[in-house]
Amino acid sequence: MYNPNFALHKRVLEECNTPEAMLDGCCHNFDGTKGYCGVHVPAYITIDLGSNCPIGYIRFLLMNRENEDTNHGVGPRQYYYRLLACEDTDCINNTTEWKVLYDSLGEGFVDWQCFTLSSPLQVRYLRIHTIDNRKNNGFHIVQFEAYEHSEPLPDGERVAVNAEITTEKVQIEVGDGMPLYKRLHDIAGIVTMIMKDQFGRSYLQMNIPKSDMPLMNKSVMNMISYDETTKSYNIQGSDIQKIISNFANDVKILERNSDGIERAVISPVQAAMTESRRSNTRWTYWGLLSSIIGLVLLIVTMVVKM
Repeated sequence: MYNPNFALHKRVLEECNTPEAMLDGCCHNFDGTKGYCGVHVPAYITIDLGSNCPIGYIRFLLMNRENEDTNHGVGPRQYYYRLLACEDTDCINNTTEWKVLYDSLGEGFVDWQCFTLSSPLQVRYLRIHTIDNRKNNGFHIVQFEAYEHSEPLPDGERVAVNAEITTEKVQIEVGDGMPLYKRLHDIAGIVTMIMKDQFGRSYLQMNIPKSDMPLMNKSVMNMISYDETTKSYNIQGSDIQKIISNFANDVKILERNSDGIERAVISPVQAAMTESRRSNTRWTYWGLLSSIIGLVLLIVTMVVKM
């Protein structure tokens, strides 16, 4: 059964759409416009529990509205994410240690995601690192719950992930794991606002003589105009935003490709090398042990003959 105390004094730290909806205990009254917490990917959804709590079971419901979703992209939903936890800390920053409880890796899911910890952890913050949605650029959580012990779901609920997590073996991640292209998009989104607030105009004026203007990409140069009156180059804030966004999209492709290479090639090779080193270490120990046993038997034989 739903624990109404879980939602008491809990808050979501980031700006997102109706975060209270995923803490209200209701997992059926939702559609394409209400009843869920929504955010554009990639992003963080961090729940502050208020203080350290023993957490041994976590579950959350990812939206699945295929029959009523014609206005929200083509194809089925597939949400990709990571689940993280952190003990109480003075503040969350780039030195904060997060326990990576789960990573969906190359699989996308909808419906209930359920996680049972081998032993309860003292947790202040629970975080979902939203990575992707194959249908559109939104991530939608209908309900999020956490308990000290496992709780049964009502009959008829569909469970997509039911994972057991060994808390002694979880990875530790320090700081902000957000991809670079997300940070670039964030920068692009506030450029125009800063220019209006600081300079009172929607364009940036560069007092650079024509002879000193450095060579740039042709598409960038097409966005820059030269004012003969002021002898300066001008570029609209919206165009600066577009340039950064285009660069961010290029970085996104590079990051996705490098991430795919790491998971498909580097990680398996590292795992194989680690196992090989373990195997070599075991043989070394056995060899050393055999040598010691042989030496002991030799000494015992010599003593007996004497």
